[in-house]
Amino acid sequence: MRRHRAFTLIEILIVLGIMASLMAIFLPVLQKARRKAVVLACPIAYKAAVVDHGVYLTDPAGKAQLELYRLADGEDPRIDLLQWSPSGARLAAGRSWPIGGKSAYAVVVMDPWSGSVKTLVTAGPFMGWIDNDHIALGNYPTGSGGSGIGVQNVDIAELRQSISTREIGYSLSEIAPAPACTGAYFVAKASRGAHDYVLLLRKDLTPCRTIWECDTDADPDVYLYLQGPRVDPTGEWVAWTQNTSGKNATFHCRIMIKPLSDHASAAPHILRVDPRCPDPHFCDWTSDGKLLATNSGHQLSGLIIINRSGQLVNWVARTPHGTHVPWRHYLHR
Repeated sequence: MRRHRAFTLIEILIVLGIMASLMAIFLPVLQKARRKAVVLACPIAYKAAVVDHGVYLTDPAGKAQLELYRLADGEDPRIDLLQWSPSGARLAAGRSWPIGGKSAYAVVVMDPWSGSVKTLVTAGPFMGWIDNDHIALGNYPTGSGGSGIGVQNVDIAELRQSISTREIGYSLSEIAPAPACTGAYFVAKASRGAHDYVLLLRKDLTPCRTIWECDTDADPDVYLYLQGPRVDPTGEWVAWTQNTSGKNATFHCRIMIKPLSDHASAAPHILRVDPRCPDPHFCDWTSDGKLLATNSGHQLSGLIIINRSGQLVNWVARTPHGTHVPWRHYLHR
């Protein structure tokens, strides 16, 4: 009978060493591939409402979740604006906190693909992305002694230029990329005097078209203001939130929607949302032209996806803190 020689201890150790080396090589690659798959599946960015107030990504069903940034214990949890870069490669969060009766500002720039996070201390509040490498900062001191918008590089923290409010003609509070088919670079909420505006802007941030003008002082007992205008991916529709407060206010907030083909004087439509969502707040457009919104109602609290008729399409099982919940788009220019 033929006898088989058993493996020696040295041979077993060599095999185990080779297996350990292969695992050390391939495990990081597999982890990176898994992270990229999760990022691709999760276009929604939001700030958590409970526990750590961190910034997360989630998918349209709310099942997957990826942590991007977590605040340290004791930090002010306020995030004023959360926005994807035009290419969808990076995410920026504007932060502010009071110091000695004034406000200090910073912008947290996150790369979801690699997991890297960079915090930039800034001279003004984050207003949005100018392009994939530059951000706009509000209340920025200009050479004329007034204030305007500063444009800063997020990689080298260098100021590229400053634009005075006088050059623009309006006071801008938030800008967002617009699809190239609109003929504009940005959509923005602006104000001048007692009026709020939804505007399309050129590359230099000067207005090229007025979408809607609203008199915020039409009723002295109602304070009215607009928030967060966004253009849908096809460049056919614009939506925003109309907020009110005051003793004569008949609603807290509602979603307004308007075709871009309409004249500036044509009134926007009030989106009649599902009755289970009595207090909807528009956040962004989805990639297939639906509306992402937050709802503070008791039945469907959290994130919801609705169509342009106001019908509920999906309830996302996540509850964000605040109303800045962007959807990633790929608006390459």
